[in-house]
Amino acid sequence: MSIRDLAWDVGALAAALALGLAAGYVRGDSHGVDTTTTSMNKKVLTAQKDQATAEQNARQASDALANVKAQLATQQQLLLQANQRNAQAVKDRALLTTQLAAATRQRINQDRKTLHEHDCMALDSVPVCPVLAHRLFDQPAEAGSAGSAAADH
Repeated sequence: MSIRDLAWDVGALAAALALGLAAGYVRGDSHGVDTTTTSMNKKVLTAQKDQATAEQNARQASDALANVKAQLATQQQLLLQANQRNAQAVKDRALLTTQLAAATRQRINQDRKTLHEHDCMALDSVPVCPVLAHRLFDQPAEAGSAGSAAADH
């Protein structure tokens, strides 16, 4: 092999390589592949802007979610406090109801004792006018008793 044969081989190889690169460039250009750096930079910049916008939207959504969680936690605390106040009010009401029932029983027993001790029942047999009898005993006096009471005086 001589230098001349070697030069022809290297030349043929270089021609084949150039032909392959040219065919690839033409094919890529026909398929819409942009090989210039300015258009690639535009695409990169557009993608970076889109990424920044997406990150900002994600931060805003995250902040909004945190605010909603904080509001829900506050509302939950208020609800728990309201439930505690309600439970205490129910307990207080039950206690007051029990105390009222005991005071009512005591008052009724005291009234019965007072009536028995002072013998107010004896007034039922005293002749009085019908209006006074109704006010005192919630019952009308006998018709004859009012006339005999007036005659006795």
